[in-house]
Amino acid sequence: MRNRTKYFLIALLAATIAMPFSALAQSTASPTKAKPSVTVDLNSGIFTGTTGLPFDVEFNISGTTPGTTRRIEMKYRVKQSSYHKSWMQPEDLQWKSVPAWTYDGDPTKDQPFNLACGAIYPNTTYEFQFSVERIPNLNATQITALNTTLYNLIDDFAKHYAIGDISILNMNLNAALSNAAGTRSTITKMDGTPYVVDLMSPELSPTTTNLMAAEAAIPVDKNNIIAQQTAWTGYDKRALFAAISALRAHPEVLDAESKTLWNSAVNSGIPDYGGLKFQDVSDLLTSVDVTPLFDGSKKINGSALADASQFNLASIKLLLSFFADLRQFNKTDGTAYFPAPLITDAQHLSTYLNNITGYNNDIATQQGVISDALKNFPDLISDKFIYTTYTVTDSPNIDVTSENNAYIGLDYGTAYAFNYNQLFLYEGVNFYFVPVNKDAPLSTIKGRWRNIGKRVSIHFGLTQSLIDVPDKRYEALLGSAGSLLVGAGVRFNKIMRVNLGALFFYEKDVNPIVDNKSLQVRPAISLTFDLNVAKALGAFGKALNINQ
Repeated sequence: MRNRTKYFLIALLAATIAMPFSALAQSTASPTKAKPSVTVDLNSGIFTGTTGLPFDVEFNISGTTPGTTRRIEMKYRVKQSSYHKSWMQPEDLQWKSVPAWTYDGDPTKDQPFNLACGAIYPNTTYEFQFSVERIPNLNATQITALNTTLYNLIDDFAKHYAIGDISILNMNLNAALSNAAGTRSTITKMDGTPYVVDLMSPELSPTTTNLMAAEAAIPVDKNNIIAQQTAWTGYDKRALFAAISALRAHPEVLDAESKTLWNSAVNSGIPDYGGLKFQDVSDLLTSVDVTPLFDGSKKINGSALADASQFNLASIKLLLSFFADLRQFNKTDGTAYFPAPLITDAQHLSTYLNNITGYNNDIATQQGVISDALKNFPDLISDKFIYTTYTVTDSPNIDVTSENNAYIGLDYGTAYAFNYNQLFLYEGVNFYFVPVNKDAPLSTIKGRWRNIGKRVSIHFGLTQSLIDVPDKRYEALLGSAGSLLVGAGVRFNKIMRVNLGALFFYEKDVNPIVDNKSLQVRPAISLTFDLNVAKALGAFGKALNINQ
């Protein structure tokens, strides 16, 4: 009779175990549980909207990026300071890459991105490195400012250095480009290789050589102007200027035609100076040093000089016209007012003025070359990518106060007390020694000791007699709450656990008329299931009184 009862109880236990599997099999037809996801703010370098990263399961990292972004790569590793040699692997310190996110759409609209990350350890700090590749999004004003900066560097270099020192300039230009790209950024070519400015490259050599030639020519022309200015100053003009001064004082010595010329415009076709007369220019020459006209610092303003920002060609033309027409002035006796030697002096001065004009024209030409170089300066980054690296450091921090405590599990199932042939319904709590993510398949846990730690737990709970066996003197230890079951268990998968322990209960006296009872301890085995799974079993779970 005892053996039949025992076999019956064992068969009943097996049937009880089989029922959840039947319900669970039906539940597997529902969609797979979505991966957990966290959000990252790359600019701030933090994960947002979460108290910690998921652990022991794959998860998604999402965020928003400007539409100019074309590719995001991510890799991660255990931070050196969090490495535990006793249970981690050396490769945990190596970067692990994940499939990249790519985009080739509208650059004006922000885009969401998503990256799949592998399982990581709990309570471990990780480094996540995001490499973002984007097309330049500089507006026209920013591009002009960048090109002007680069041009000014080249222009300044051309004024002070020789072509053989160009490596210095290349270094300065690359620094300017890096500054334009932004913090933590580098500029790359279309093939992903770093872009390095080379002034002798096909895109820049025309600008470089033209600027170098123009800037080299300008100092030569300026030195020639200084030489002509020196010649002008050193030339003996006293006799010529004395004759001009005398004419200013006594214009009546001139014949009628010359008097008319004296009171007429020197050259009415010269802009700004068409109204200046011969007597006005003579006043200027005999009272003012006109050499500041030659370097462009001054210009003619009536019978005086005024400040100028550049060489004033009209002022020189006015003087040339003045000297050229001196031969036309005659006295009342018909002889030339300015004799041949003085006309020769005027011709010498005109030669200096023509040379100065020529050199200033050359400078203007070279400055035009320089101006065109700026206007046509190549856009060095329009066909490049800006490559930015962001590093985010975080860890899966376990919240021991939350409802889904990673160290505690709630189970239900059936228990069998040896040497007592009694079957019980069991609800209890198991305590793990390490954090456990119940969504993580045990087969994915790496490392023998980590795998064991995720499986083994201690437990205690309460039992309710499932079937009353005749002639038993069992009485619950805690009355209606049931009896106490304590022990240790091992998980075989995400939901099922086998436990071995001891059942504490009261046993009544063998004499039914004697109201005595004694504390009993019996070895027990239990097969339990995750309570969350049990709740998902609906009516079956309710029948087992676990949904209340």
